[in-house]
Amino acid sequence: MSPLVLGALALITYVSRAVPVVLLPRPSLRIETILARIPAPIFASLATATLLGDGGAPASGPTLAAAAG
Repeated sequence: MSPLVLGALALITYVSRAVPVVLLPRPSLRIETILARIPAPIFASLATATLLGDGGAPASGPTLAAAAG
C-alpha cells in the first residue's frame, strides 16, 4: 500500500469521525445517560481487540498505523 493511499485512508477516517462531533447536535439526555452507564473498560477492550490479529498476535502494520492516528 503506497504512502499516498495510506495517508488518504487516514484522512478519510479522521474526517469521518470529526465531522459528526462538530456538526451533529448533542444526544438527548436519555441517550447520554445510557452512554454514561457503559463502563470505560468495555470501550478499552473493544479498542484492544481491534489491535490484535489472529491468535493474539499484533495486528498488521497499516492497522497499527491507523490506530496511532
